[in-house]
Amino acid sequence: MSRLSAALKLLSFVLIPRQGRVKALYDILDENNSLCRRSEYLNLGFWADGASDLDEAADAMADVMARAARLGPGDEILDAGCGFGDQDVYWAGRFQPKRITAVNVSSRQLTRAQQKSRAAGFSNQIRFVEADACALPFDDDSFDVVFSLESAFHFRTRDRFLIEAARVLRPNGRLVMMDLAGVDRKLSLKDRLVERIGRSFWQIPKENLYPISVYEERVRSAGFIDVEARSVWHSVYPPFVQWARSRLQDADIRSRLNPAFRLFLQTSLKARTKLDPEAMDYIFIRATTPATPDRGTPSASGR
Repeated sequence: MSRLSAALKLLSFVLIPRQGRVKALYDILDENNSLCRRSEYLNLGFWADGASDLDEAADAMADVMARAARLGPGDEILDAGCGFGDQDVYWAGRFQPKRITAVNVSSRQLTRAQQKSRAAGFSNQIRFVEADACALPFDDDSFDVVFSLESAFHFRTRDRFLIEAARVLRPNGRLVMMDLAGVDRKLSLKDRLVERIGRSFWQIPKENLYPISVYEERVRSAGFIDVEARSVWHSVYPPFVQWARSRLQDADIRSRLNPAFRLFLQTSLKARTKLDPEAMDYIFIRATTPATPDRGTPSASGR
């Protein structure tokens, strides 16, 4: 695909809103569109511990999630929406789990993730599966941990994913998520426009934009207990904005980034410089499955 063709296709995500194009979006956003220097993460990173760039911040995000899950040897992990697999390689090397199964809808991203895993020596420890996170092709009680790193806001819908996550987790299984969410206030006209453009480009179903209080209840309704939900906005978005605005001026970024994607990032980052959440929030979720599994049909509010 030529750069011009890829740029025009990306522009269509803003100018011609149409649902169900997550796979198409991430097939266009190949590894050349990561803002990282040595890795290919596409998330915003966790900056609270003083990361100096997105590579460090994204590794820190993966580390925060692993420690929240008490990840260790013997654990079997499902990574829902794995991107290019950088976090899977990080978890495999740092925490030595028994096995990581990473799913994604983009075959292009999965091919790159497999290459990366093989190069790092983890091809026997990490397997990559093309699958929908809302219809997982795995048996009940298959995993000890389910991770979703900045991916569940894409799922159609997140409620279906939460039910699937509870199903495939073993008793006392752990769910850990980093995710975008809505805010509990009436949006101004400007914020509604920003939200609409952002939802269109990033393929976020409107049903997924509810505030943290509702998010917590949806997790419980899916069958989880001991739910912890908290905003980590200040550790994620403002420092990412500050760093990314400078990074977009670097020569290597200007030469390899999809021109439409670079323009979209520059415009959105310029518009979102306040420290408080406006149209969206960024939250951390941790929960567990009960010690005795209940295989009844959970009720996910709003479905």
